[in-house]
Amino acid sequence: MKGYFGTREGGSHQLVLLEAVRRSTKPILELGAGESSTNQIHHATTLPIRTIEGSKEWYQRYVRLNNHHHKVEYCGEREMIKWFELDHTEWGVVFVDCQGGEWIGRRAAIAKYKDVADYVVVHDTEYSAVQGYFGKVIDGKRDFSDTFKYWIEFQPVGMPDVPATVLASNKIDLKDIVIEGVVKLNQNK
Repeated sequence: MKGYFGTREGGSHQLVLLEAVRRSTKPILELGAGESSTNQIHHATTLPIRTIEGSKEWYQRYVRLNNHHHKVEYCGEREMIKWFELDHTEWGVVFVDCQGGEWIGRRAAIAKYKDVADYVVVHDTEYSAVQGYFGKVIDGKRDFSDTFKYWIEFQPVGMPDVPATVLASNKIDLKDIVIEGVVKLNQNK
């Protein structure tokens, strides 16, 4: 599957996200709307989708997608964390790309959904591991084993300067996943 990366920094997660969506049989949760995810998920599946966005500007861009299978909602970071606490949905995919200083919303989402969702896709992981927000650096390599049993960190082919993306699960072994257009930077043993 060929992908559209939009801006170099913004769309490096797209092929990994679409592979998780393709494999899913359960609803999709997108935390953070964007040019390289929201429309693509909307058109890639007929499964129920819920997009939660913390920026009013970005929410306004995608509210037009609201229909019987895709709900787009505005929710500030504090409200989003409260929403996580009240949510009991068994998600097929949770895409974590919401904004917020020091990864507060992202860390709360990962903690909530790591054992609930079949697949968790986390964008911008090279930064998170170095800062200690999600994952850690061991022997010069990023490692996410403290949170996920199975994980693979990907980056688009020929684009070493764009953010990395982790596909992870505590339910499904990912060892056989190969996605055209991205390379595996690292994975659990």
